[in-house]
Order: sequence, then C-alpha cells, then structure tokens
Amino acid sequence: MRYLVISLLLVSCWSNESVDEAKGVVNEKILETAAERAQKERAIIDSVATSWGWSDDVLPGGIRYAKYSQNSELNSDSSIVYLDVYVDLLNGNKCYWLDSIEVSVGKYAGIRAIDEISKAIGEGDSLVALVPSDFGHGLTGVPGVVPPGAMLKVSVSQLSRQEVQ
Repeated sequence: MRYLVISLLLVSCWSNESVDEAKGVVNEKILETAAERAQKERAIIDSVATSWGWSDDVLPGGIRYAKYSQNSELNSDSSIVYLDVYVDLLNGNKCYWLDSIEVSVGKYAGIRAIDEISKAIGEGDSLVALVPSDFGHGLTGVPGVVPPGAMLKVSVSQLSRQEVQ
C-alpha cells in the first residue's frame, strides 16, 4: 500500500500542469531577456560605429563594419580562404589573434561573425567589424580570454594566394 501511495504522489508531481506552465513562463522570460539584451547591444554598436564615422554597412546579426580595401569580387560560398583575425573588446583590450586561419566560406565552425565577414570580403580585402555577443562568443565567453557577453571589435584581412604559399 505504501508503494502505491508513493507512486501516486510521484505521478501527480510529474504531470503537474502548474509546473509545465511555470517552465513555459520561465522559458518565455529567458527569450524576452535575450531579445532585450541583443537590442541594447545593437544600439551600442550602432552608436560606436556612428561616432567612429562609419557608413551604415551592416551584416546579418547586426554586425557593423568598415571596409578598408575594396575587392570587386567577394568570396563565394564553400570557397576556401585564409584570414588573419584580430579580436579585441570594444574598450580596446586585446583578446586574441588567429594567424592565417583556413575558412570554408559559409561553413566556418568558430564564431558566427567570422563566417559572415568571410562572405563580405574578397582576396586582399581588410575590414573592421563591431560584433554583438551572440555572433561572438556568446554569454559564456572564453574563460581567461573573452569575458561572458562581450561585444567584440574584430579586424580581418584576407590573405592573397601568394601570401599563403
């Protein structure tokens, strides 16, 4: 009899509609908070880009950028390119650099900003981008390197084929 009562109590807890309802409210609040954070980050990035005199060039995800050289031929999806990447915080603190990384355009497995940037440049091009956290290292960051939720300044140069060989 005791096992029956315990079983009934457990089943009633598992199927408790108020618990499911509470989970839905919590999930909704998390999504709402994330959307508000993203909106605030994009406003900060827009403000910084404007103060630096950048044009209104924007990549997916709200990535603002300034291009320093203009190759008329942009990289096509799946092409292999080599990039030098310098990552700083918006306050100027250096985070890391990646020397001559190989990127398959449209399929880069690292931060989403590099994938988007690789589509916006061509051989010999350089640009600087302001990147919201969700297109950088997100809310987790990189312990000891990039703080959680950091907006980034990413400088990218695409190497020419002669520089790679």
